[in-house]
Amino acid sequence: WQSITPEQEARFSKFRDRRHRIEKDVVRTDRGVDMFADENGVGLERLHAILLTYSFYNFDLAYCQGMSDLAAPLLVVMDDEVEAFWCFQKLMEQMEPNFHKDQNGMHTQLEMLHTLCGQLEPELLAYLETKDCSNFYFCFRWLLIIFKREFSPDATMRLWETLWASNDSHLALFVALAILRQHKCKILEEEMEFDEVLKFVNGLALHIDCVQTLQDADWLSQVARHHTAHAPDA
Repeated sequence: WQSITPEQEARFSKFRDRRHRIEKDVVRTDRGVDMFADENGVGLERLHAILLTYSFYNFDLAYCQGMSDLAAPLLVVMDDEVEAFWCFQKLMEQMEPNFHKDQNGMHTQLEMLHTLCGQLEPELLAYLETKDCSNFYFCFRWLLIIFKREFSPDATMRLWETLWASNDSHLALFVALAILRQHKCKILEEEMEFDEVLKFVNGLALHIDCVQTLQDADWLSQVARHHTAHAPDA
């Protein structure tokens, strides 16, 4: 993309559109982090370059909102544009279904979260069903960008490292369920409707104990494995 001339760009609407969407998101990403604090600094420039390069590397998927949230912490940790790009590319191999137009990856995860909630927190699921909340769409942001906006930068990296090192490929779902479990009583006692649940869940951002949540998620994961191991044969 760096070799595209102004004349070529004038006839390349997809490039213009992708660059515009990336520029719009990059300037709103992690501005509280030192690397990205300067609007004209090298940090945002590198992040922009990583995302635009990826949009050409994976031309069919290109750029989708939320990718900047996933790329930024990797750039902070690696502090190298090339290494951060390849880390981001590898992460997107796992995350790509979340960003498909049909959102099949997100729908699959939300359905699995519904099933786990029914197994481990049936009272909560029964309540959510009465309020037409059992699609778990209020957890959409959590899973789309791996809880990136729910924790501080340091806590986010601790969470991500734990998820990536875990033998349980679905641990993120147990993190989501652990957070809901921590606040189940409030949701039920206040008889929240869908809009209220969504507002409440979004308001938890930066107020969730990462260590406690990981401990709770690990316990829920163990309980689920125990249920599976002792489930009667069909």
